[in-house]
Amino acid sequence: MKKTIYSLSIIVVLILIATYFVVTNEKSTTVAGQNPVATVAIQSVSNDGLPASAVLAGAKTITWQSNNYPSSVGVDINLLQKVSDSPASYTLVSKIAHNISNSGAYIWTPTSSETGTSLYVEVTCATGNAVTAGCQVASQPVQI
Repeated sequence: MKKTIYSLSIIVVLILIATYFVVTNEKSTTVAGQNPVATVAIQSVSNDGLPASAVLAGAKTITWQSNNYPSSVGVDINLLQKVSDSPASYTLVSKIAHNISNSGAYIWTPTSSETGTSLYVEVTCATGNAVTAGCQVASQPVQI
């Protein structure tokens, strides 16, 4: 009889411990899952369906993908010039678009002032907009 009570007591304690860990893990997953970090990643810059080869070769379609990014928050698109390879470093040439709809695509026609060598395009989280859990750029700029 004492062995049975002792065995049942151990089983109850183990069940309570297991339940505690399952509930704790579910709560932390839910809390983390409520506000995941938003990401934006440029996918391509193309010219009439072909890779862009020259800045002034006409209109270009810039495409990107975002995850956990609020639909009401816009994105910025920047034209950069690479100034260093190791570590990679860029300077802003111009802001192609500011706080535009996060539609996943934007058509850009470069101007004569948007020329140079080692030019890249990046899509970033729109400046001035707050994303609760933060926002990260999930890709490197794309060379044009």
